[in-house]
Amino acid sequence: MRVLHCLSQRLGRTGSGVYLQELRTHLDADQAVLAADPEADFTVELPFGQIGMSDLMPYASRTFASLTADETELYLGTFGEALQAAIERFQPDVIHCHHLWLLTSLASRLHPRVVASCHGTCLRQHEKVPALSARVELSGLCAAFALHEPQRLEIQARFPHLRTEVVGAGFCERRFLPPPERSPGKPRVLFVGKLSEAKGVPWLLDAMEGVDDLELVLVGGGDEVLRQRAGARARGLLDNDELAREFQRADVFVLPSLSEGLPLVVLEALGAGCRVVVSDLPGLPEMPAEWLRKVPLPLEVDGLRAALREQARHPRSLQPAPGILEHTWRGLARRVQGHYGGLLGL
Repeated sequence: MRVLHCLSQRLGRTGSGVYLQELRTHLDADQAVLAADPEADFTVELPFGQIGMSDLMPYASRTFASLTADETELYLGTFGEALQAAIERFQPDVIHCHHLWLLTSLASRLHPRVVASCHGTCLRQHEKVPALSARVELSGLCAAFALHEPQRLEIQARFPHLRTEVVGAGFCERRFLPPPERSPGKPRVLFVGKLSEAKGVPWLLDAMEGVDDLELVLVGGGDEVLRQRAGARARGLLDNDELAREFQRADVFVLPSLSEGLPLVVLEALGAGCRVVVSDLPGLPEMPAEWLRKVPLPLEVDGLRAALREQARHPRSLQPAPGILEHTWRGLARRVQGHYGGLLGL
């Protein structure tokens, strides 16, 4: 089986890029990647820079809403030519795209067996940029993969005739695992993500204002004003091994996002044995409140602060959260490969 993965942005820098790379690692197939990344097997370069599926990316990028009519045509033409060349050279049995958006629409017109994973941000782009949304035609798509049941229903509401399957996401249980012993000192609260309003960072910084019994660490790039406000608590971008060590040092993981697909960092935190505080969003794994405490939206600073303190009262676990090992990349790859086999009649 030959699988061509397609992503219109960078590899390994966002949830969708990590998801793609982990699939490639765990699938039993000959594989290649087309992406707007110099490390891809087939690299796509746009003359006007990167375009992000989120309006704030962890690297320099523009938004889809900012594209002019001429730039939109150049975007479609550049990706279309690159995709056609990749198909001719690699001869894939299946094309696996990421995001139900423009690149997936192109692929579904060029190859008979195309599937696509939805990561949530594409659904927001359909709302933000209706002129581009109207150009997304998915009638030739064989199947869409959703992160969770609420997302599957959202996809089907927009694309009623599209076959949609829930396959979930995953984490690396060999990297994100509990520490051998508890760290001394005051409980440490860890945030991992873009420093942005969308991730709830202003509310988090407000909630930690004047709190002396907890230590806050923020990992990720993003808004410079928020980074300066966080000061020494902001550690910037880390590689996966450094990030895994931060999870092992943390007692509580927090992600007060205003919206999400299925944040991979929550799975990684639970795999590392952290107690979690997260916004009450769809698709989160079912966990006892002592492991995963949901904060209602709209966010309230007092409620977020109380949830952080409540989770910090629980002893730091030296075991993964119960049931979280069902959500590994290896398990995701098995589910996805089963769907590939169905397309090929295997």
